[in-house]
Amino acid sequence: MARSKQWTEEDARFAREWLGRTDIKVESIQDAEPDVLAQHLKDRLTVSDWTRMLGAIRQRKHQAASDTVRITKSELDRLRSEAQSKRQHNGIDKDAEIKRLRDETTEQAGVIERLRRERDILTGRVNKLDGAEATLDRLRADLAARDAEIQRLKAEVALAHGQVAAVRAHESGYREQISRLESRPGQIERSANRQSDENVENLSDRDCRILELHQAGQTKRGIARELGISDGTVRNVLGRLRND
Repeated sequence: MARSKQWTEEDARFAREWLGRTDIKVESIQDAEPDVLAQHLKDRLTVSDWTRMLGAIRQRKHQAASDTVRITKSELDRLRSEAQSKRQHNGIDKDAEIKRLRDETTEQAGVIERLRRERDILTGRVNKLDGAEATLDRLRADLAARDAEIQRLKAEVALAHGQVAAVRAHESGYREQISRLESRPGQIERSANRQSDENVENLSDRDCRILELHQAGQTKRGIARELGISDGTVRNVLGRLRND
């Protein structure tokens, strides 16, 4: 008998299942290779049984292929459904992520705007502090100038006090002299008359004329021009008479 077509493990399994469902009694080799099992069964089965077995194997393989196709199609549908679900889920996740990022961007923009306002407020405060510091420096300079003025005024007041004390001392001396002189009015009058007479006797005619014109209200220059003398001579004579 010619050698059968090469079998696979699946062919051998289907052949054993078919034999198990029939009443055909044939010695089977459980652990034989598929080709060995095929040759063994072909040698022991009738042509009709062999043909029936091959038809059953082909039908079983076709059914298995159909089941595989159905499984593959079902798996494909499942995979498509999962892919669609993932796409939808990813789309939802992306939308949620985009919304979250937009919310974060809006929040960050608000924070930036708040920080800018705070910066402007702090800048205004710093400018005010700078202005206040400049004003404080000016006030300190004014205070120092006023302190110096106060010290100068204190020195002037102290000097004035000294001058007042000196004036009061002189005034006291003058009052004592006046008091002594008032106690001797006759003596003073006589002394004054005698001094006046002595001064008049010692005057020259020119000196008397200068004194007369001066008492009449003439100026020194007018007296000098009228008498034909220098201004210095007139001043000397009047000064000497005043001292006398």
